[in-house]
Amino acid sequence: MKKASRSVLLIVSLYALLGALWIYFSDRFLPLFVTTSAEITTWSTAKGWLYVAITSLLLYWLIRRHTKRLLSAQELVRSEHELLKSAQAALADSEEQFRQMFAKHSAMQYLVDTETLAIFDANESAQRFYGYSRDEFATLTLADLSRHPVSEVKKLLEKTYKEDCCPVIFSHRLANGDLREVEIHSTPIRLKDRHFYFNIVHDITARERAEAALRDSEARFRSLVEATTDWIWETDSNDRLTYSSPKVKTLLGYDPEQIIGTKPFELAAEEDLERITAVFYDAKKGERSFSEVECSYRHKDGKIVVLESSGMPIFDQNGKFSGFRGFERNITDRKLLEEQLIQAQKMEAVGQLAGGISHDFNNILTAITGFVFILQMKLEDEELKKYVEQIRLAAERAAGLTDSLLAFSRKQIICFKPLHINSVILETQKLLARLIREDVEIRTDLCKGDLVILGDETKIEQIIINLATNARDAMPEGGILSIRTEHYTMDEEPGWPILPGKPASYVHLTVSDTGLGIDKKAQDRIFEPFFTTKEVGKGTGLGLSIVYGLVKQLNGYIHIQSESRIGTSVNIYFPLVKAKPEESAFVQLSVPKGGGETLLVAEDDPDVRSFIRTVLEEFGYNVIEAVDGMDAVEKYRKNSDSIKAAIFDIIMPKKNGRDAYLEIRKSYPDLKAIFVSGYTGEFLTEEGILKEGLHFLPKPVVPWSLLEKVQEVLRSP
Repeated sequence: MKKASRSVLLIVSLYALLGALWIYFSDRFLPLFVTTSAEITTWSTAKGWLYVAITSLLLYWLIRRHTKRLLSAQELVRSEHELLKSAQAALADSEEQFRQMFAKHSAMQYLVDTETLAIFDANESAQRFYGYSRDEFATLTLADLSRHPVSEVKKLLEKTYKEDCCPVIFSHRLANGDLREVEIHSTPIRLKDRHFYFNIVHDITARERAEAALRDSEARFRSLVEATTDWIWETDSNDRLTYSSPKVKTLLGYDPEQIIGTKPFELAAEEDLERITAVFYDAKKGERSFSEVECSYRHKDGKIVVLESSGMPIFDQNGKFSGFRGFERNITDRKLLEEQLIQAQKMEAVGQLAGGISHDFNNILTAITGFVFILQMKLEDEELKKYVEQIRLAAERAAGLTDSLLAFSRKQIICFKPLHINSVILETQKLLARLIREDVEIRTDLCKGDLVILGDETKIEQIIINLATNARDAMPEGGILSIRTEHYTMDEEPGWPILPGKPASYVHLTVSDTGLGIDKKAQDRIFEPFFTTKEVGKGTGLGLSIVYGLVKQLNGYIHIQSESRIGTSVNIYFPLVKAKPEESAFVQLSVPKGGGETLLVAEDDPDVRSFIRTVLEEFGYNVIEAVDGMDAVEKYRKNSDSIKAAIFDIIMPKKNGRDAYLEIRKSYPDLKAIFVSGYTGEFLTEEGILKEGLHFLPKPVVPWSLLEKVQEVLRSP
């Protein structure tokens, strides 16, 4: 407006100036050219019209020019006004669009005042989730939703954008009281000179629960993995360990960190390396699992541990091989027990064979030794007596072989009684002095105190003598034979499965030598009958088998430790008992001569029956023979007044000796009896002969023992 006023003033001023100048100069110079008053009047009129024309043209030009400028300005103003209206409309549209985007967006959003944390606005998603209306939201603060102080919430929100860190996680309470885990992404903005936090909220309750469940699951399985006695592992596609459970420390002595990056089968013993590698390769190639693959692994300290491997190859979603996952189970103790079981089964098989033939074999030997005894009594020719003596010695060797077979098969008759094991060792040491060479030094280290076991003195002696003999043969150039006893108390399960897993007290008997030792392969078979490492003709292979059988029969445990060229130690454990040893009381019987007493002999083997009858008759007894149990019952009833005692073979046809004895005693309770048998002690115990304390003679029956036993029975009350 001011600019337009100045333009008008300029035109008027210019018009006045030009008019003044025109009048002044025209009036001044006109008389110089025109002299008459008429001409002056004419030229003055022309001058006036010329002035009007010139000033009109000038005014027209100036006004036109100003008008154009004014119109341009008005057009510009009008255009700017239209642009302003368009911008305002676009801004309104944009605000509406953003308003709709904010209101309708599926993500929960709300504006929060940066100072008070008052909720300025919330979209429909937030309203639906929280259960508050827009107006109700306007009365709340973010602190009301989270139940945290305003200062703490502000600090967390500021941290999200100032430090460009992860979103903040809150527990928000909904209108219905439910708690939900939410994740808030916050950005500061300015609206209408006010500062707000623009918050985008995600409900992560399900995710948090899933993650918590996953963490619980991982913790549960990790605790299971760490608690199990198995070694659990996982490899990558190059078969190198990426995970190892802590149990590898217990099994192989390595910390998990020490073996990460190695291949599991690289820890295998050399003899199994190729085989276990092939197992992994075949499983990978065939895309199948493998299980219970036995493999020997070398412990960090060098010892061999037998593990049972199970596992499977792992393939990703594209079918590409990504590694193996599996576990190793320690079966070292189980393998040892299996070997012991196999060993026991082998010995049981031979024992059954020995027990099976013992009856018939001992019957034959009874007849041979019996008639040899009679021949020696009858013969006067010294030359013939020498031949008969050789027959007797051969029969004794045969009887000794049968006894040895029964010993390692644990089927001998053993008379259990409390005894001091140290006393037995000292007595046996006197015998060893005659058996052991002078270049072998015998050392004893016996534990002080009462080490009382329940056993058989002769069997303990046999064990020590057999072990000492083996030790002597293992030291061809001399050495040291050590016999040691100590008290051993097992309070908990031992680390090796030799003793049973229950607390007990034992005497630990060790017989060791400084000899050649036994190699590993031989140790696996050392207790097998007829197995020997000695040269042909220098060993029967029954020595340690007999020891094994006797130890087991005495309720003991045996374990051998040996190293080649260092020596061998045989460790034997016998249970200790709280009892006092019995004092021995031997009474020498008189000459076993009969006084015409009548004896019943019930024996199904005719040779044995003939031998017994002959011996008894030679020494003054009368004999009534019975061929089986039924025959014995009948003949006793017919001759009960004259029969003073009866001799029963236990195993006979129709009725065995024990049943025949019991049937006779129903009518004649004062019956005195002697039982003979070639069967094993186990059978006799089952039949009740030894259990009932009856008189018993094992076959082969020695004539003098038979006569002494008859005298003992006849004199008994």
